Amino acid sequence: MVLKDTTGDGIGVAALPAPLGQRPVAWRERLRCAWFARRPGHGGGGPHHGPPAAPPGPAGVPLSEKQPGFRGQVTRVAGHGPLRRRLMEMGVTAGTEIEFERVAPLGDPLQVKVRGYHLSLRRAEAMFVYVVG
Repeated sequence: MVLKDTTGDGIGVAALPAPLGQRPVAWRERLRCAWFARRPGHGGGGPHHGPPAAPPGPAGVPLSEKQPGFRGQVTRVAGHGPLRRRLMEMGVTAGTEIEFERVAPLGDPLQVKVRGYHLSLRRAEAMFVYVVG
């Protein structure tokens, strides 16, 4: 392990040994990348992180853009973290049949039928559910 002053603040930084074929990365950069990776709205935070890869197969159209009476199949649930987990726990998973039944008088929420039960979703939540049909 080598100590070197890379930031100019007089504090030495421990350069960790790099895995085979990679450049050495200071521990501060590794912590920063790990911290940003957990933050919503950040694609990873480090220079070596890119945007998440698009899932294979048909992308579909967001459920929020459909009209009442639509019947189709969920192709994917986008997003990440608690919202995606909540939607999937309620039965909105890829391959599930979904029926868009109605919209509340002021335009939000939307009522859909999934797996035999009625579910109300906010329009902002329905934007993450992609459907075809």
